[in-house]
Amino acid sequence: MAKQEILNLFETNENLSENLLEFYPYDIAIALTEIDATFHRKFFDLEKEFVADVLSKLETEQFLKITEQLEPIEVSKILQKMDFDDAVDILKEVDEENQLVYLKFMDTEVRNKTRELMNYDDSTAGALMTHEYIWVPITCTIKEAMKIVISKAKEAYIVDSIYVTENFKLVGVISLRELIIARAEEKLADIITTNYVAVKPLDNKNIVAEKMMNYDFTVLPVIDKNNKMKGVVTIDDIVDLIDEEAVEDISALAGVSDVDIDQDNETVLDTLKKRLPWLLILVVLGFATSIILASFEETLISIPILAMFLPLILNMSGNTGTQSLAVTVRGISRNQFNNKKNIFKHLLREFKTALLMAIILSVVVFVFAYVMGMIYGETDIAFSFIIALSVLIALTFSTLAGSIIPIIIEALKIDPAVASGPFITTINDIVSLSIYLTLASILIL
Repeated sequence: MAKQEILNLFETNENLSENLLEFYPYDIAIALTEIDATFHRKFFDLEKEFVADVLSKLETEQFLKITEQLEPIEVSKILQKMDFDDAVDILKEVDEENQLVYLKFMDTEVRNKTRELMNYDDSTAGALMTHEYIWVPITCTIKEAMKIVISKAKEAYIVDSIYVTENFKLVGVISLRELIIARAEEKLADIITTNYVAVKPLDNKNIVAEKMMNYDFTVLPVIDKNNKMKGVVTIDDIVDLIDEEAVEDISALAGVSDVDIDQDNETVLDTLKKRLPWLLILVVLGFATSIILASFEETLISIPILAMFLPLILNMSGNTGTQSLAVTVRGISRNQFNNKKNIFKHLLREFKTALLMAIILSVVVFVFAYVMGMIYGETDIAFSFIIALSVLIALTFSTLAGSIIPIIIEALKIDPAVASGPFITTINDIVSLSIYLTLASILIL
C-alpha cells in the first residue's frame, strides 16, 4: 500500500519533499527501484541527507543503477552523507577509477575516515564499524556530559551508548538512560561501567556477532591494542552479516556458489556459471563410484542380493556425515575450535558418538539383513555380518570425515562451508562402497 502511495506522489509531484517524510526510507527505496528513471531526478533534488538515508537501504547493485545518471560529484555528496560503513560497502564494489573520483569530491575528514575503513578486510570488525558514535571525556560532570551528547546527537548514528574516554582511550561506557537519571552535579567517573566488552579492528566478524548475541548488545565498541576508540559496530550490520552467512550456507548445502538470482539482469548463462563448477567436480568424483562398481562386477553377479543393501549403506553414511558436518561448521562459525585442545575434544566426542551410533545401527541392520537373506534364499550368516560390519565402518568413517574435513579446510583459510553437502556425500559414497564390496569379496567369495 505504501509503495503505491509513494509512486503516486512521484507522478503527481505534490509537495514531494514534505509528503515523502511520512514514509519509511526503506519503502521509498523500494519504490525508487520500480518507478520510471525520469522521476529519479525529482528525488535527487531533495535534501542530500534524506536522499542518502533512503539510498542506504538499497543493495549496492541497485544503488549504482539508480545513480548512474548522476555526475560523480553528486554521487560523492550522497556517499558522504551516508553512514561510513554503508558508503564503504558501496565504494568497495565500484572500480578503482570511480573510487578515486568519488573520494576526491569528499571533505578531507570524511575521505580519510572512509579510506581507513576501506583498508580493512571484509571479514574483520574494522569493515563493519562506523565512526559515528558519541564519546565524552571522563573529567566531565553529568551536566557537562549531557551538553556534549546533545551537541553531537544529530551527527551520531547511535546515541543510546555513550563512550567515556581518557586521552582518547576507552575507560568505560554509560547508557543514555543512566545519564538522564543521574544527578547533574555527579562526576561521570563515579557512575560509568568500566567492565566493558569490546573487539579489535582485525577480529573476525563472527567473533563480533558472537559477542553481540552472548551479551545482548545492540552496539559494540572497537578499540586498538592501546585501548583507543576506533569506532563501533551496530546491530543492523550484524543482522546483515547473519543473513549473508545464511545465504552462503544454503548455497553450500545446495552445491552452488550463490542462491540469489537477479531476475532482471542475470542471464541463464550467469546462473549456469554459478552451478556448473560444482556439478563438474561431482561428475569426476562420480566416475570413481562407477569404477568401483565395475571393479566388483563379479562379486555382484555372484551375490546379487548385495545390490539390495547398497542404497541403505550409502544413505546412512551420507546422512551421518552431513549431521557431523553441520555440527562442526556451526562450531567453526562460533569460533569454538580456536586451539588444538578444543579440536581434539570435539573429534573425540564425535568419534565416541559415531562408534556408539554405528554399533547400535549395525545390530539393527544385522537382524534386518538376516531376515531378508532368509526370504531371498541367502541364509549364510556371513552375509548378514558383512552388511552389519560395513555399516559399522562406513558410519564411523563418515562421521569423522564430516568433522575433520571442514576443520582442515578452515586451517587452510578456505570457507569450510565448501566441504558441505554434495562433496562430503560423494566422498562418503566412494569410501562406503569400497568397504562394503571389498569385505563381501574377501569374506564371502
